Amino acid sequence: MRIVAVFIGWCMTIIGSCHVAFGQTPIVAIDMGAVFESHPLFVSQLEALKQELRQFEEDQNRQREALQAKFQTLRGQDPSSEVYRQTEAEVASQSANLDVQKRLRSKEFAQREAKIYFEIYTDVSAKVSSYCQHHGIATVIHYNSRPMDLNNPATIMDRIGSNVVHARPDWEITAAIKQLCAAPAQAAGNTSNLQPRLNR
Repeated sequence: MRIVAVFIGWCMTIIGSCHVAFGQTPIVAIDMGAVFESHPLFVSQLEALKQELRQFEEDQNRQREALQAKFQTLRGQDPSSEVYRQTEAEVASQSANLDVQKRLRSKEFAQREAKIYFEIYTDVSAKVSSYCQHHGIATVIHYNSRPMDLNNPATIMDRIGSNVVHARPDWEITAAIKQLCAAPAQAAGNTSNLQPRLNR
């Protein structure tokens, strides 16, 4: 009988230890998309890149319009004439050059955009790691918190494809990480007063 009592006591001790351990290492959720969209550096860098892309496209359109106008001057001229052949060759060469420029710049813009995402993801990940170490959090799961919209099928598919069906509001750290990302660099490391909570 005494052995049974000792065994039960041992079991209760193990269960209690597991409860404490699990209580100190919860699983929390974060909407990384929402964090990115509110990250000051991400927003400013991505907007600057988009503005540069818009300017490049506008410049390309002006050059193509100029080539089109130049080609229009050949109307009514003899296609076998030297002027016609020379102008046609110039227009074709310049048009091909614009195509090459567009492909090269598109590749460059894609690489620069990827670099922005990489740098911001690295920054956010570091803040998440620091936050989790301070609060004893073991695992962070990404999910999409945006509501489904019947008029936008993509939002429905995003929600259906998510690995997270439910996240407790008191263990959703999106707001805390957004606050850390928005804080000045010298204060970003202070996670002591930021608790997991849903408050976006």
